[in-house]
Amino acid sequence: MVAAAFVLVLVALFANHASAAAGPQYGSIGQYGEVTRFGGFDSTAYDDDAYDKPLTPGKFLNPVGFAVDPDDAEADGTSVWVLDRVSDWPETTTLTQGTEWRLQKLSDTGAVLGTTEFYLPKTVISGAKFHVPVGVVGLAVDDTTGQIYTVLEETTGTGKTATQYADEVIGWSITPTSEKKLVAPGAQTDSVSTPVAGYTPPGLISSSSQLSGTLVYSPEGLTIDDVGVQDYVAIEGDSLPRNSRGRIEGPAIVEQVSTTDGASLGEETASWSAASLTDSVNNASGADATASAAGISTDPDGSLDVLLGTGGVELDAAKLPADLTGTPTVLASETIDTPSEWAGALQVANAESPLPGAAAPVVELSNDLYAADYWLNAGGKDYWEESENEGIRLLDPSTAVGLLSNPTLPPTSIFDTLGSATEGSACYLGDGKVSGGENYLTLAAGAQGAIWALTSGEDSSSGIEAATETGRQIIELAPGTAGSTTPCVTPSGTFTLTDTTEPKDEPTSTEPPALKVPVGSDVEFNAATIDYPTNSANTQAAIYAYEWAPTGTAYTTIEDTQSEHHPTQSASYQYKDPGVYTVNLKLLGDFGEYNENGTVVVETTSPPTAAFKSPATAQTGQPVTFDASESQPASGAQIADYQWKFGDGAIDETQSASDTHTYTTPGTYTVTLTVLDDDTQKSISVSQTITVSNPPSRGGGGDGGGNTTSTATPTTTTPSVTPPVAKIDRSLTNVSPGATASGSEVELTLTCPATKVSCGGTAEVTTAGAVSSGSSKKAKKKVLALGQKTFSLAGGQRETLTIKLSSAGSTLLKKDRNLKVDVVVSAHDSYGDPLTKTLTLRLHAQTTKRAAHKK
Repeated sequence: MVAAAFVLVLVALFANHASAAAGPQYGSIGQYGEVTRFGGFDSTAYDDDAYDKPLTPGKFLNPVGFAVDPDDAEADGTSVWVLDRVSDWPETTTLTQGTEWRLQKLSDTGAVLGTTEFYLPKTVISGAKFHVPVGVVGLAVDDTTGQIYTVLEETTGTGKTATQYADEVIGWSITPTSEKKLVAPGAQTDSVSTPVAGYTPPGLISSSSQLSGTLVYSPEGLTIDDVGVQDYVAIEGDSLPRNSRGRIEGPAIVEQVSTTDGASLGEETASWSAASLTDSVNNASGADATASAAGISTDPDGSLDVLLGTGGVELDAAKLPADLTGTPTVLASETIDTPSEWAGALQVANAESPLPGAAAPVVELSNDLYAADYWLNAGGKDYWEESENEGIRLLDPSTAVGLLSNPTLPPTSIFDTLGSATEGSACYLGDGKVSGGENYLTLAAGAQGAIWALTSGEDSSSGIEAATETGRQIIELAPGTAGSTTPCVTPSGTFTLTDTTEPKDEPTSTEPPALKVPVGSDVEFNAATIDYPTNSANTQAAIYAYEWAPTGTAYTTIEDTQSEHHPTQSASYQYKDPGVYTVNLKLLGDFGEYNENGTVVVETTSPPTAAFKSPATAQTGQPVTFDASESQPASGAQIADYQWKFGDGAIDETQSASDTHTYTTPGTYTVTLTVLDDDTQKSISVSQTITVSNPPSRGGGGDGGGNTTSTATPTTTTPSVTPPVAKIDRSLTNVSPGATASGSEVELTLTCPATKVSCGGTAEVTTAGAVSSGSSKKAKKKVLALGQKTFSLAGGQRETLTIKLSSAGSTLLKKDRNLKVDVVVSAHDSYGDPLTKTLTLRLHAQTTKRAAHKK
């Protein structure tokens, strides 16, 4: 007896990571990881603010446009486009031609496929608060027309009312020349750019006069809009210029401009205004009627996703038909962010893009997820080191039709959170060290659910020296196996189970996978041991709720949370009935849903007791009856099995309290009984001896005195033949495993002995020793499970299993080139006789060429 409380802590079983429906992070879509990154700030050309050195191909100065073509035949896969300004602002530049701009076409690994440079006039509006020259904003690439487009801006008004508006649509052919030059698609050139020797100006798609109808102020971006056989570019902006206080007034509008050859080339053909949402279901007050433009992108089905700023950082979202007609689908509830701003499922850094061209804070991916950049978590803390958006959330539309996010806690639409890695590691999106320099994200959808992100950085003309050290990287994040991506940071580890009841005797077993406790015990569940990711400033990501199912069903938060946004990590439950219980945890937070489970075995206070009656003697060939009716189950249970060993090698298992056995050979035998109750508790075995002899013989003859005695007439009898008792094989279940390695697979051969009725069990591949479980140097080392299969064989049957490595195993194999693994075979027969064998192999990685992303 232990005077103090005995605490037994059991680390729960390996994670049962959820499917896309129940727990999306580890579902069929696959964990996201970093595929590639390239680019960076062109410090050579910047030359300490001189802008006087040659440009470095594949690097960038001040990105203003970003586009991805996931089906580029010329690039044999995905091509990436970046438009950036490569000179200073016009009020300080020494270039007589004005500002210099460059468009680059890159492969999905950063190789430069094509480039062009052009100049825009040095134009400064006197008295304007924002000294913005003639410039360009956004990119949209169109495979159908073979062109890539941008919007050329002019500025109207002075002082605080100075506002940019869409003046022209200009473009280039997406097919470079043999000299890797990007050229204009036709003979027309824009009316603003001044041709300069050595530079080819872009082609004019839509002139100032063609866009002179309803002006699009403060353009936030453009995207391709496919309608039947016609192709259009959709430009999003606002209907009104800045007011006297310098604020954008809205309402947002989307203008459709024809980009196909013919009489309608360059003409405005259709438009949509947020004012149409005045009487929307989700905004009966008409709050969206003046919503400003906040971003636009094309969905995989050809429709348009339009973001609307409703004030502050709160956003609404709507899906528009490709032809801008019909009623739009509302994608947000009241707003994507709840009014409290503390529990929003999606919080974007600014409703208005901080940089020209950074106009896609939400895009729909080809796997039906939405990718969104954000900056505050739902716990109300600064999630990132800087106060601007440096992270990506994946959103899964909720079951409620038309909702991107659920405004109540917990926000159930968060699929995953990407970008929380420490500085220098895969998937890292922040700047990590820059004070005062901000690092904005622009997102684009790629092939097969991939997300492309441009970390735009802050303009190099901002006067903040640190701004030249951050951003300008292009990063591809994609779902799939770890063999093709480096996984992003995710939660890991398990919760603990602790028996807090006192006083308590020493337990009968402390081995996994079960925590064994007596009936009536209080068991505490504690998720503090789960490793939940932190950012580079060591700030933990937000967790919204810990939901526990102590009996395997009906998820509930057992104890009240500390507060609405900071739930408790632990809960407790009293087990009043014996049995085996699966404890499930559903952790909901910034990283989506994370599921773990453990097991609690609740036992009665005392084991069952075996007792039986047996005759002291018996004769061969005669049935002997044994009576175990005096056996007793544990309190609250019933006896389920009587297991007999008769001492002559024969055994029997019955559900009846009585059993019979016939001995064929004289001798003294030890009879043993063990009983099991329906709580799977086993009694101590009890034994008795029985002496078995042959039956006495009968015969006659003389009386020894010379007198003759009568002799009985002999009779012939045929003795009864007792059929032999089939011997049951209760030896250990040896399935004679043999294993061979083949690349990232293990082939395992198993044979069930012919003397067994059947064999079953599991075969699991694990690391041969403890390895690091994460990318961080501080990650704990442990033995990792890399693959598993179950088997079921009939007696005498042979089978070969193929076990493929999990994503974690593929990552280790790719990293180390060879991997030492254990193959653990746990087998049992129909009577439960176990045997475990471990084989050790070494896997060798096969050299493969990474395939390009294609649809």
